[in-house]
Amino acid sequence: MDSNSTAKTYPRQGEIYLSRALRQLGDTKKRPVVVVSPDIRNEFTDSVIVVPFTSNLAGVENPTRVLIPADEGGLQADSLAVCEKRFCFATDIPRTRPLR
Repeated sequence: MDSNSTAKTYPRQGEIYLSRALRQLGDTKKRPVVVVSPDIRNEFTDSVIVVPFTSNLAGVENPTRVLIPADEGGLQADSLAVCEKRFCFATDIPRTRPLR
C-alpha cells in the first residue's frame, strides 16, 4: 500500500463500543456492545452485528447470557453479554473508538 492510499477501517470482531443498542426497546442509556460478526463480513458489508452488555447480573444462569469479568475489553464492571438481543448496525454507527 502506498503512502497516498488509506486503509479502510471497520469495526473488528471482539471490539467493544458504547452504543444505544436497546433504543428500540425504550432504553436510551449508552451501553457497551461487542461486535460478533466476522471481520470479513464487516470489511465488505455496510453493517455489523453486535451483542449488548448489561451490568445487571440477574439472569446469569440463562444459557444465552455470558458473564464477562470487569476490565475485560475495557468494561468497568462485571457484565452479561445478552446474546438473545443481537442487533445489526450500519458500520458508521459506532463512530467512537473501541473501549480498548
